[in-house]
Amino acid sequence: NTSYKGVLNNSWTIETGLSYTFADTKIGVFSSDINDVENSAHAKLKLRKRFNSRFKLSFGAEQFITDFKENYKDDTIDATYGFNNNITAAFAEADLIFSKKLALKVGLRADYSSLFSTTDIAPRAAIAYKSSKNGQFSLAYGNFFQNPNSAILKFEQNLKAEETSHYILNYQYINNGKIFRAEAYRKDYDNLVKFDSEFENFDTNYNSSGDGYAQGVDIFWRDNTSIKNVDYWVSYSFLDSERDYRNFETSAQPNFATKHNLSIVGKYWIDSWKSQVGLSYGFSSGRPYTNPNTNE
Repeated sequence: NTSYKGVLNNSWTIETGLSYTFADTKIGVFSSDINDVENSAHAKLKLRKRFNSRFKLSFGAEQFITDFKENYKDDTIDATYGFNNNITAAFAEADLIFSKKLALKVGLRADYSSLFSTTDIAPRAAIAYKSSKNGQFSLAYGNFFQNPNSAILKFEQNLKAEETSHYILNYQYINNGKIFRAEAYRKDYDNLVKFDSEFENFDTNYNSSGDGYAQGVDIFWRDNTSIKNVDYWVSYSFLDSERDYRNFETSAQPNFATKHNLSIVGKYWIDSWKSQVGLSYGFSSGRPYTNPNTNE
Protein backbone atom coordinates (compact mmCIF):
# COMPACT_ATOMS: atom_id res chain seq x y z
CA ASN A 1 0.00 0.00 0.00
CA THR A 2 1.49 3.35 -1.01
CA SER A 3 0.09 6.87 -1.14
CA TYR A 4 1.22 10.38 -2.01
CA LYS A 5 -0.17 13.80 -1.15
CA GLY A 6 1.31 17.01 -2.45
CA VAL A 7 0.76 20.62 -3.48
CA LEU A 8 0.88 21.40 -7.20
CA ASN A 9 0.68 25.16 -6.65
CA ASN A 10 -1.01 27.62 -4.31
CA SER A 11 -4.56 26.46 -5.15
CA TRP A 12 -4.16 22.86 -6.40
CA THR A 13 -3.43 19.72 -4.35
CA ILE A 14 -3.09 16.10 -5.44
CA GLU A 15 -3.72 12.82 -3.60
CA THR A 16 -2.99 9.45 -5.15
CA GLY A 17 -2.50 5.90 -3.99
CA LEU A 18 -2.00 2.32 -5.09
CA SER A 19 -2.59 -0.93 -3.20
CA TYR A 20 -2.26 -4.62 -4.02
CA THR A 21 -3.61 -7.60 -2.08
CA PHE A 22 -2.81 -11.30 -2.38
CA ALA A 23 -4.77 -13.76 -0.22
CA ASP A 24 -4.40 -17.54 -0.22
CA THR A 25 -6.87 -19.42 2.02
CA LYS A 26 -6.94 -23.18 2.49
CA ILE A 27 -9.83 -24.89 4.31
CA GLY A 28 -10.45 -28.55 5.04
CA VAL A 29 -14.05 -29.73 5.55
CA PHE A 30 -14.28 -33.45 6.29
CA SER A 31 -12.69 -35.09 3.21
CA SER A 32 -12.93 -31.95 1.04
CA ASP A 33 -10.18 -29.37 0.41
CA ILE A 34 -11.12 -25.80 -0.55
CA ASN A 35 -8.47 -23.35 -1.74
CA ASP A 36 -9.30 -19.67 -2.37
CA VAL A 37 -6.81 -17.38 -4.14
CA GLU A 38 -7.54 -13.68 -4.59
CA ASN A 39 -5.47 -11.04 -6.36
CA SER A 40 -6.81 -7.50 -6.17
CA ALA A 41 -5.56 -3.98 -6.78
CA HIS A 42 -6.89 -0.48 -6.15
CA ALA A 43 -5.60 2.76 -7.71
CA LYS A 44 -6.94 6.24 -6.97
CA LEU A 45 -6.22 9.81 -8.08
CA LYS A 46 -7.85 12.90 -6.55
CA LEU A 47 -7.31 16.56 -7.42
CA ARG A 48 -8.50 19.47 -5.27
CA LYS A 49 -8.85 23.09 -6.38
CA ARG A 50 -9.36 25.95 -3.92
CA PHE A 51 -10.97 28.80 -5.80
CA ASN A 52 -11.41 31.01 -2.73
CA SER A 53 -12.33 30.74 0.95
CA ARG A 54 -15.95 29.94 0.03
CA PHE A 55 -15.60 27.41 -2.80
CA LYS A 56 -13.50 24.23 -3.14
CA LEU A 57 -13.80 21.51 -5.77
CA SER A 58 -12.48 17.94 -5.62
CA PHE A 59 -12.62 15.39 -8.43
CA GLY A 60 -10.88 12.23 -9.52
CA ALA A 61 -11.08 8.59 -10.55
CA GLU A 62 -10.30 5.15 -9.17
CA GLN A 63 -9.94 1.60 -10.44
CA PHE A 64 -10.63 -1.69 -8.64
CA ILE A 65 -9.37 -4.98 -10.10
CA THR A 66 -10.32 -8.36 -8.59
CA ASP A 67 -9.33 -11.86 -9.71
CA PHE A 68 -10.85 -14.56 -7.48
CA LYS A 69 -10.46 -18.31 -7.98
CA GLU A 70 -11.61 -21.22 -5.83
CA ASN A 71 -10.62 -24.87 -6.17
CA TYR A 72 -12.84 -27.55 -4.64
CA LYS A 73 -11.42 -31.05 -4.38
CA ASP A 74 -12.67 -34.29 -2.82
CA ASP A 75 -12.64 -37.98 -3.72
CA THR A 76 -14.75 -37.50 -6.86
CA ILE A 77 -14.60 -33.78 -7.75
CA ASP A 78 -11.77 -31.43 -8.72
CA ALA A 79 -13.32 -28.15 -9.89
CA THR A 80 -12.03 -24.58 -10.24
CA TYR A 81 -14.34 -21.58 -10.59
CA GLY A 82 -14.47 -17.90 -9.66
CA PHE A 83 -14.83 -14.44 -11.18
CA ASN A 84 -12.98 -11.40 -12.51
CA ASN A 85 -14.29 -7.90 -11.93
CA ASN A 86 -13.03 -4.45 -12.89
CA ILE A 87 -14.76 -1.41 -11.42
CA THR A 88 -14.00 2.01 -12.87
CA ALA A 89 -15.25 5.03 -10.93
CA ALA A 90 -15.25 8.82 -11.36
CA PHE A 91 -16.31 11.31 -8.71
CA ALA A 92 -16.63 15.04 -7.99
CA GLU A 93 -17.38 16.95 -4.79
CA ALA A 94 -17.86 20.65 -4.09
CA ASP A 95 -17.67 22.56 -0.78
CA LEU A 96 -19.64 25.81 -0.66
CA ILE A 97 -19.49 28.10 2.37
CA PHE A 98 -22.32 30.63 2.21
CA SER A 99 -21.62 32.31 5.56
CA LYS A 100 -20.07 31.66 8.97
CA LYS A 101 -23.24 29.74 9.84
CA LEU A 102 -24.15 27.85 6.66
CA ALA A 103 -22.15 25.41 4.51
CA LEU A 104 -23.03 22.86 1.82
CA LYS A 105 -21.21 19.83 0.40
CA VAL A 106 -22.52 18.17 -2.79
CA GLY A 107 -21.06 15.27 -4.73
CA LEU A 108 -21.67 12.78 -7.49
CA ARG A 109 -20.08 9.39 -8.12
CA ALA A 110 -20.38 6.98 -11.06
CA ASP A 111 -19.22 3.33 -10.97
CA TYR A 112 -18.99 0.98 -13.94
CA SER A 113 -18.74 -2.75 -13.19
CA SER A 114 -17.42 -4.99 -15.96
CA LEU A 115 -18.91 -8.02 -14.18
CA PHE A 116 -22.47 -6.66 -14.27
CA SER A 117 -22.03 -4.39 -17.36
CA THR A 118 -23.85 -1.60 -15.50
CA THR A 119 -23.14 1.98 -14.45
CA ASP A 120 -24.41 3.14 -11.05
CA ILE A 121 -24.87 6.86 -10.32
CA ALA A 122 -24.69 7.97 -6.67
CA PRO A 123 -25.56 11.57 -5.68
CA ARG A 124 -24.63 12.79 -2.19
CA ALA A 125 -25.20 16.04 -0.28
CA ALA A 126 -24.77 17.43 3.23
CA ILE A 127 -25.70 20.82 4.68
CA ALA A 128 -24.55 22.22 8.04
CA TYR A 129 -25.99 25.14 10.02
CA LYS A 130 -24.30 26.66 13.07
CA SER A 131 -27.26 27.35 15.37
CA SER A 132 -25.23 28.89 18.21
CA LYS A 133 -21.67 29.55 19.32
CA ASN A 134 -21.22 25.91 20.36
CA GLY A 135 -24.00 24.06 18.53
CA GLN A 136 -24.46 22.84 14.96
CA PHE A 137 -27.15 21.01 12.96
CA SER A 138 -26.37 18.96 9.85
CA LEU A 139 -28.50 17.07 7.36
CA ALA A 140 -27.04 14.51 4.92
CA TYR A 141 -28.27 12.33 2.07
CA GLY A 142 -26.34 9.80 0.01
CA ASN A 143 -26.59 6.82 -2.31
CA PHE A 144 -24.03 4.02 -2.01
CA PHE A 145 -23.39 0.84 -4.00
CA GLN A 146 -21.52 -2.33 -3.05
CA ASN A 147 -20.96 -5.58 -4.91
CA PRO A 148 -22.04 -8.87 -3.30
CA ASN A 149 -19.14 -10.57 -1.55
CA SER A 150 -16.93 -13.26 -3.08
CA ALA A 151 -18.80 -16.07 -1.26
CA ILE A 152 -21.70 -15.33 -3.63
CA LEU A 153 -19.98 -14.00 -6.76
CA LYS A 154 -17.83 -17.12 -7.09
CA PHE A 155 -21.05 -19.07 -7.80
CA GLU A 156 -23.30 -16.47 -9.47
CA GLN A 157 -22.49 -13.28 -11.43
CA ASN A 158 -25.93 -12.55 -12.91
CA LEU A 159 -26.76 -10.10 -10.10
CA LYS A 160 -26.87 -6.38 -9.35
CA ALA A 161 -24.82 -4.14 -7.09
CA GLU A 162 -26.48 -3.84 -3.68
CA GLU A 163 -27.74 -0.30 -3.01
CA THR A 164 -28.51 1.83 0.02
CA SER A 165 -29.87 5.35 0.50
CA HIS A 166 -28.94 7.22 3.70
CA TYR A 167 -30.80 10.09 5.39
CA ILE A 168 -29.07 11.47 8.50
CA LEU A 169 -29.98 14.37 10.81
CA ASN A 170 -27.32 15.34 13.35
CA TYR A 171 -26.94 17.85 16.18
CA GLN A 172 -23.68 18.45 18.04
CA TYR A 173 -22.82 20.71 20.97
CA ILE A 174 -19.24 21.22 22.22
CA ASN A 175 -18.36 23.53 25.12
CA ASN A 176 -15.55 23.48 27.68
CA GLY A 177 -14.84 19.75 27.66
CA LYS A 178 -18.48 18.74 27.23
CA ILE A 179 -19.77 17.05 24.09
CA PHE A 180 -23.39 16.24 23.28
CA ARG A 181 -24.30 14.57 20.01
CA ALA A 182 -27.67 13.27 18.80
CA GLU A 183 -28.30 11.64 15.45
CA ALA A 184 -31.41 10.25 13.77
CA TYR A 185 -31.14 8.22 10.57
CA ARG A 186 -33.00 6.18 8.00
CA LYS A 187 -31.32 3.75 5.58
CA ASP A 188 -33.16 1.96 2.77
CA TYR A 189 -31.60 -1.11 1.14
CA ASP A 190 -32.33 -2.48 -2.32
CA ASN A 191 -31.01 -5.22 -4.64
CA LEU A 192 -29.93 -7.36 -1.68
CA VAL A 193 -28.96 -10.92 -2.60
CA LYS A 194 -31.44 -13.71 -1.84
CA PHE A 195 -30.92 -17.46 -2.20
CA ASP A 196 -32.95 -20.63 -1.64
CA SER A 197 -30.59 -22.80 0.42
CA GLU A 198 -29.35 -22.79 4.00
CA PHE A 199 -25.94 -21.44 2.95
CA GLU A 200 -24.35 -20.18 -0.26
CA ASN A 201 -23.62 -23.19 -2.47
CA PHE A 202 -22.79 -24.03 -6.09
CA ASP A 203 -26.28 -25.35 -6.84
CA THR A 204 -28.12 -22.51 -5.06
CA ASN A 205 -30.47 -20.20 -6.97
CA TYR A 206 -29.57 -16.52 -6.47
CA ASN A 207 -31.33 -13.25 -7.29
CA SER A 208 -31.16 -9.55 -6.38
CA SER A 209 -34.75 -9.11 -5.18
CA GLY A 210 -33.98 -8.48 -1.49
CA ASP A 211 -34.64 -5.23 0.34
CA GLY A 212 -34.73 -3.78 3.84
CA TYR A 213 -34.38 -0.75 6.05
CA ALA A 214 -32.69 0.50 9.20
CA GLN A 215 -33.76 3.49 11.26
CA GLY A 216 -32.87 4.71 14.69
CA VAL A 217 -31.37 7.25 17.04
CA ASP A 218 -27.87 7.57 18.52
CA ILE A 219 -27.19 9.75 21.59
CA PHE A 220 -23.76 10.53 23.05
CA TRP A 221 -22.67 12.64 26.06
CA ARG A 222 -19.14 13.19 27.36
CA ASP A 223 -17.89 15.42 30.20
CA ASN A 224 -14.32 15.73 31.48
CA THR A 225 -14.49 19.07 33.31
CA SER A 226 -17.47 19.10 35.70
CA ILE A 227 -15.89 16.71 38.23
CA LYS A 228 -12.21 17.08 39.03
CA ASN A 229 -10.03 14.28 37.61
CA VAL A 230 -13.10 12.49 36.21
CA ASP A 231 -13.80 11.81 32.53
CA TYR A 232 -17.00 9.95 31.70
CA TRP A 233 -19.25 9.33 28.72
CA VAL A 234 -22.60 7.73 28.05
CA SER A 235 -23.90 6.49 24.70
CA TYR A 236 -27.26 4.98 23.77
CA SER A 237 -28.59 3.73 20.44
CA PHE A 238 -32.00 2.56 19.31
CA LEU A 239 -32.15 0.51 16.11
CA ASP A 240 -35.23 -0.66 14.22
CA SER A 241 -34.16 -2.79 11.26
CA GLU A 242 -35.69 -5.46 9.04
CA ARG A 243 -34.36 -7.17 5.93
CA ASP A 244 -35.68 -9.62 3.40
CA TYR A 245 -32.41 -11.05 2.11
CA ARG A 246 -30.25 -14.20 2.05
CA ASN A 247 -32.60 -17.15 2.74
CA PHE A 248 -35.18 -15.16 4.75
CA GLU A 249 -38.77 -16.18 3.97
CA THR A 250 -40.07 -12.71 4.90
CA SER A 251 -38.81 -9.38 6.22
CA ALA A 252 -37.34 -9.83 9.70
CA GLN A 253 -34.82 -8.34 12.09
CA PRO A 254 -31.36 -9.70 11.13
CA ASN A 255 -29.51 -11.57 13.84
CA PHE A 256 -26.65 -9.04 14.02
CA ALA A 257 -29.02 -6.21 15.03
CA THR A 258 -30.00 -5.32 18.60
CA LYS A 259 -32.73 -2.75 19.30
CA HIS A 260 -31.23 -1.19 22.43
CA ASN A 261 -27.55 -0.60 23.23
CA LEU A 262 -26.21 1.33 26.22
CA SER A 263 -22.60 2.04 27.17
CA ILE A 264 -21.27 3.89 30.23
CA VAL A 265 -17.56 4.56 30.76
CA GLY A 266 -15.88 6.44 33.62
CA LYS A 267 -12.22 7.22 34.30
CA TYR A 268 -10.65 8.73 37.41
CA TRP A 269 -7.11 10.14 37.43
CA ILE A 270 -5.14 9.77 40.68
CA ASP A 271 -2.45 12.41 40.46
CA SER A 272 -0.29 11.17 43.35
CA TRP A 273 -0.14 7.69 41.78
CA LYS A 274 0.28 9.02 38.22
CA SER A 275 -2.35 6.41 37.42
CA GLN A 276 -5.88 6.07 36.16
CA VAL A 277 -8.68 3.72 37.20
CA GLY A 278 -11.76 3.08 35.13
CA LEU A 279 -15.10 1.35 35.07
CA SER A 280 -17.29 0.49 32.09
CA TYR A 281 -20.75 -1.00 31.71
CA GLY A 282 -22.45 -2.23 28.54
CA PHE A 283 -25.99 -3.46 27.89
CA SER A 284 -27.61 -4.83 24.73
CA SER A 285 -31.11 -6.18 24.24
CA GLY A 286 -31.53 -9.70 22.87
CA ARG A 287 -30.81 -10.77 19.33
CA PRO A 288 -33.33 -12.71 17.22
CA TYR A 289 -32.53 -16.35 16.51
CA THR A 290 -34.14 -19.53 15.26
CA ASN A 291 -34.76 -22.10 17.97
CA PRO A 292 -33.66 -25.47 16.50
CA ASN A 293 -35.97 -27.31 18.92
CA THR A 294 -39.14 -25.99 17.30
CA ASN A 295 -40.59 -25.75 13.79
CA GLU A 296 -41.41 -22.02 14.18
